[in-house]
Amino acid sequence: MTHEAFAPLTIAEYAAQAALTDQRSDGGSLAFPLLGLFGETGSLLSEVKKKQRDRTSYRGYAGAVVEELGDVLWYFAAVAFRTGVPLPGVFAEAVSATGNDGAITLAALQPDIMPRAGDPTAAFERTLLKLAGEVGILVMDAQGQGGEKSIGLPRNRLVTIARTLIQAANEAGVTLEAAAIKNLAKISDRWPRERQYPAPLDALADAEERLPRSIAIEIFEREVRGRTYVFQRRNGINIGDRLTRGTGQPPQA
Repeated sequence: MTHEAFAPLTIAEYAAQAALTDQRSDGGSLAFPLLGLFGETGSLLSEVKKKQRDRTSYRGYAGAVVEELGDVLWYFAAVAFRTGVPLPGVFAEAVSATGNDGAITLAALQPDIMPRAGDPTAAFERTLLKLAGEVGILVMDAQGQGGEKSIGLPRNRLVTIARTLIQAANEAGVTLEAAAIKNLAKISDRWPRERQYPAPLDALADAEERLPRSIAIEIFEREVRGRTYVFQRRNGINIGDRLTRGTGQPPQA
């Protein structure tokens, strides 16, 4: 049995993959990723609140923190991408790394061994509040400049957010690499670049027992007793109930 060699995910590789999953349905402005970054940071705080409220019964805390950290990381990468700031350089500066920024891995940002925290610590809570504050200031910076793609956000603000995000992951006992990989898998499943559909459930059934692969339905109008109705017909047989045709006018009192 052969196994593919595992290669640590570099920040440059993650940034490139994250950019490919950016739908850009908003035209590429900063508003969307900034709203997402602010919202997902709030979701992280919400998970801490849930665990504080129900320490014994809320068993989904650990997995939720990994997922929310991945979402925060994705939106942070989108902000950097849309402002033209290389994400590897931001994280390299956050940890005072030297050398080739493109070769820095997400794993290299954190200690080799981290104890996984079952419950949110006071330090983690303070760091998340700090992260929320820094993201809020970033949003205000963008708001003051119009929130367009071409504006230059303060690089030092991005570096501070990256440093705080790393600290939060360390205190939660979560690797950013795991959060990033899980996030990319989730996005790829939701918005695959190439959709592959499974075979129909009745693909192996006899031909006469299979559902039709396409159905043509004739839709037409007919006046009945002074009122216009919409009918649907298939193979000369009316199907379903007739529908009254809307006039587009508001009902009269």
